[in-house]
Amino acid sequence: MFISPMLTPMIGSDQLGESEIGPGASHTISNLSWDQQQVKVVAEDQDGCFLSGVVAVADNSVWTITNDTPADCGGGN
Repeated sequence: MFISPMLTPMIGSDQLGESEIGPGASHTISNLSWDQQQVKVVAEDQDGCFLSGVVAVADNSVWTITNDTPADCGGGN
């Protein structure tokens, strides 16, 4: 999972390393500070597809991935 400021075209550093977040599980990322009100969050699923979202920078902000979350699997999918 990667987090970066909204106005930055680059993806931030990997927040999970070799860890995975399984179905029904969660992961808390703390000690982040941004000078913007929103951040981009990007995750890669087990099939190599990328899921992304925008999260408000606030206490207890949550990004939830569901089966309906659009995935970018390349090739226009």
